[in-house]
Amino acid sequence: MNVDEHTSGFEDLRRDVEIHLSLQDEASRLRQALDKARFELEAAQRRHDGLALRLKLLDERIESIGDGINVKRRHVVQEKLLDFPPELLQQVFGATAAAFDIDQYFLEKVTDAAPGGDPSLSNRSRLPYRLRAVSRRWKAAADGTPALWSWIAVSDTSTWPSHIVSKIIDHIRKLTELSGNHGLDVYLQYCRDSSLDDEESDRDDDRRNDSRCYEKIFDILRNNISRIRSFVLDAPTNITIGAAIEERSALVDLAFDLLRSPTPNLQSLCLSFSGVLDEAGDSVTWSSIHAPRSLPTFLPHAPQLRKLSLHNAPFALSDRHPGLNSLESLWIERDRLEPYVVWDILRATPSLKELFLCLNSEISAQANSSDNRVPELSQLHKLAALGDGVQFILQQDTAPRLPRLAHFIGDRWSLGSDGLAQQLAGVIQHLELEDLRSIQPFHQSLALCNNIEQLTLRDCHMDTDATWMWPKLHCICFQRVEFEQEEEGIIRVINSRNASSSTIQDNLLGIRTVEADSKSLPRSIAAQIVDLLGERNVRYSLLSEL
Repeated sequence: MNVDEHTSGFEDLRRDVEIHLSLQDEASRLRQALDKARFELEAAQRRHDGLALRLKLLDERIESIGDGINVKRRHVVQEKLLDFPPELLQQVFGATAAAFDIDQYFLEKVTDAAPGGDPSLSNRSRLPYRLRAVSRRWKAAADGTPALWSWIAVSDTSTWPSHIVSKIIDHIRKLTELSGNHGLDVYLQYCRDSSLDDEESDRDDDRRNDSRCYEKIFDILRNNISRIRSFVLDAPTNITIGAAIEERSALVDLAFDLLRSPTPNLQSLCLSFSGVLDEAGDSVTWSSIHAPRSLPTFLPHAPQLRKLSLHNAPFALSDRHPGLNSLESLWIERDRLEPYVVWDILRATPSLKELFLCLNSEISAQANSSDNRVPELSQLHKLAALGDGVQFILQQDTAPRLPRLAHFIGDRWSLGSDGLAQQLAGVIQHLELEDLRSIQPFHQSLALCNNIEQLTLRDCHMDTDATWMWPKLHCICFQRVEFEQEEEGIIRVINSRNASSSTIQDNLLGIRTVEADSKSLPRSIAAQIVDLLGERNVRYSLLSEL
C-alpha cells in the first residue's frame, strides 16, 4: 500500500467518526427535548384533568342552581297565577279561547277531516275542563268566562250506549249555560266507519240512542239559535250500511230544519257531505228542487253571515230570499247542480269577494228560476272555477260579467272554454292552474290573459314555455309540477327574462320571486335560482315522495 492510499483510508475513517459523533450528539439533544416534552405533556395532562374536573363540578353546580331557580320560578309563577284577580284570569282565559279560530276548518280543511276527528278539536273541547282543574280560584274564573264554554263539538265515529248519550247531552247543556250570552261555535262530525257498521249492524238499541241524542242536541241548538256564531256539519259518506245511511239522512234533515230559523248572529256556515246523499232518506234533495217557489226558505234572517261553504249539500235559496248582504266568501262543490241554483244564490250575495265553484257533470240547462236578473259581482276579487260543469255555468246568458280579479284558480275545464277564456282575458292578476296534463292545448287561452303578475302551477305537466309570455309576470310558484324538458330551462328563462326587462323592453318585468317544492325542482336548480334572485326571494320546500 502506497502513501496516498493509506492517507485516503485514514481520511474516510476520520470523516465517519465525526459523523457518528455528531449524530450521537443530535440524538442526545433529541432525547433531552423528548424528555422535556414528555414532562411538559404530563404536566399539561394533569392541568387538563384538573381543569376538566373543576369544569364538571362547576357545570353540576350551575345545573343544580338552575334547577332550583326553575323550581322556584314555577312556584312563584304558579303562586302568582293562582293569586291572579279573577278579572285578569278571565281575560287570559278569554284570549286563550279566542286563539282557536273555527274559520280554519272551513273550505278546504273541513273536507279533509279524518274519521275520528281532529286532535285540535278535542284540545279545544277539553280546554275549559283543564283550566278549571288547576285550583278552586281557576275553577271559579273559568266558570265565569263565557268564551271558554262557547265551543260545542261532537265527533260521532261509532254508536253510543245510553249512558254516553246522557253524558253528551249534559255536557252540551252545561256549555250553553256557562257560555251565557256568548256566541256559540258548533262542530258536528258524523264519520262512521263501514267496518264498524258491519260489525255492529245488529245494535239497533244503540242506533236508536244515536237518533235520540241528535234530536236532543238539535233541540238545544234550536233553543239557542240566536247565539250560534258558526256551524259546521261534516258528514262524509264512508258508510254502506242502510241503517247508518238513514241516521245520516236524519241528521241532515235536522240540520236543514234548524237553518229555516232566523240566525241573527251566524257568521260562518259549512255543510260538507262528500259523496252523494241518499235521496230516498232526505226530505230536501236536488231531485226535489224543481219549482223555486216551493223551496223552503233557508237562512231567512242571517245579516252577519260572512262565509258559506257547501260541499254536496242539498242547499238552495228561493228567488224570494231577502238576501245575504254580508256574505263575502262562498264555496259550492257539487256533482249535479242546475244553473239557476247558482244564480239565485249569487243574486242574494251582492258583497261577495271570494267565489269557489267546483262543479262536475250532469248539469241541467233547464231555467227554473223566475228571476232573470244577472247577478252583480262587482266586489269579487277571487274566483275558483273547477270541474267540467263550470264552463257551462259561466257561459249561460244569465251569467255575470267578471270584474277585475286579483286571483283566479282554474283547471283544464275552465281553460278549455273559449267563451270563458274571453271573459277571463284582461281581468286576472294571479293565475292558479291545477291538474293540467298538458299546458300546450291552452296556449291560445293563456295568451289572452296579459295582465297576469303571479302564476301558480299545481299538479301540472309543464310541456311548453307559454306560461312565461306575460309581460307583467314577476312571481311564479311550482307545486308538484313535472317538466317535460330539463329543469335547467327555468334558469335560462329567468336569465333571459331579467336581462330583457333591464335592457330591451321597458314594459317587460323581470322574475323577482320563485316558490317551488322538491317534486318540481331538484335542489341543485333551486340553489342556482337562489344565486340569481337572492335567498330572500326564493322559497324552497322539501316534500317526501308519496
